[in-house]
Amino acid sequence: MIHIMRENETTDDLGEIYGVNKNLITIKNSPHAIFSEGSAVYIPTEGEVFFTERDMTLPEVSLKTGVSEEVLIKHNPHIQNKVIKKNTRISYPLNGSLKDIFSGIYRLSGINSDFTEIDRKNTVASKIFIVCYKKDANGIILPADYPAINACRINGIIPAFYIDSPEEFSDEDTLSQIKQDLVYKDYREVLINVRFRREIPHAKILTEFFRSIDLAVSLKGNEKILTEFEYENYNTLYFAPRRNIFDFNGFAGAIDELIDHIPVRYLGYEFTHHAARVDKTDMKIDYPSAEEIKNIFERNSCRISYDELSKLCFYRYGEDNSKNVIYEDLRGIYSKAKYLHGCGIDRFLLSELSEDVRYAAGKGYTDGKEMPSDLL
Repeated sequence: MIHIMRENETTDDLGEIYGVNKNLITIKNSPHAIFSEGSAVYIPTEGEVFFTERDMTLPEVSLKTGVSEEVLIKHNPHIQNKVIKKNTRISYPLNGSLKDIFSGIYRLSGINSDFTEIDRKNTVASKIFIVCYKKDANGIILPADYPAINACRINGIIPAFYIDSPEEFSDEDTLSQIKQDLVYKDYREVLINVRFRREIPHAKILTEFFRSIDLAVSLKGNEKILTEFEYENYNTLYFAPRRNIFDFNGFAGAIDELIDHIPVRYLGYEFTHHAARVDKTDMKIDYPSAEEIKNIFERNSCRISYDELSKLCFYRYGEDNSKNVIYEDLRGIYSKAKYLHGCGIDRFLLSELSEDVRYAAGKGYTDGKEMPSDLL
């Protein structure tokens, strides 16, 4: 469930409204989530929750939720055979698991924490790309990735790994060291991140190498970069938008351009939090991280607004409100997932193992034509 916070609402209020422990709400949202008026917050309920907008009959609620009357009565005994009053809370089970359409990126943090972290997020993704290989002056630093791999095995998650810099890893000696290390690992796939055009030749060298040792290969890049590769050589081509193209229309245009060049069965999309900050005094633009967005908000007295057309949030701060922060929240992620579903794209990559982002994307993917009332 996604809730838009109202004036003066707190996590205590949200816990009472939805019958969820307030600490669980904090834990299940991204660490950089903002809990303030105008923010979209993930409510970790066991199923979906619907509040009647008016007095309704049971058949009307069934039609609205897409759930049979029998299932609604089973989960809500108080609504049987009578008019359901306005603002009545009605719960119903989720429509199956979407775990199989999600992959995630995980960066090793410590040998004692990696197993626990992946084990805790076992319902988020069916495949995890582990950021493990690093280099120093002597070559590859062998990763302590066994706890993460073991957590994947135990939870039925496909273990894979992530190459963040093709240029750094494409020389013969480095590849030989990686090949030797892979003998002892059961990785099945590699994801190569291609950020710049100069990295394309190096990514192609890596592709040929990894395919030669029977690993599936996927790529991540923007729409200009992905079209430079022979898509038949890849499991998935994940579209990662350029940092200045994250409004809904820009996103949709880039997706449409990709579909003109690459069959949708090869395409995926990376969900992450995008943002920009504009200083109106000199019109300079920078791109703060999600953590910075939260920190700036908390240091200043701001009011969050949401633009329905661009599917973006924004707030202003500074002298004469001269600085604007524009960012994507769960509503934008929801809308993009719904658009991707309409295009036939059903492979999603999470830049971090975030349960709130995964929920918003899964909800957008499964919903019908009308925006649910809880997101209006």
